[in-house]
Amino acid sequence: MTERTYFCKSCKAMLFSFSDMRKYMSHRQATKKNIMYM
Repeated sequence: MTERTYFCKSCKAMLFSFSDMRKYMSHRQATKKNIMYM
């Protein structure tokens, strides 16, 4: 599986790679519509 980087528009910061799914999911819940794929 390729690692994918996520970008949070509200934090304006790179997030977690796809392998760190748990961390990504909890962040996504907090900032639902601000997440986008790179």
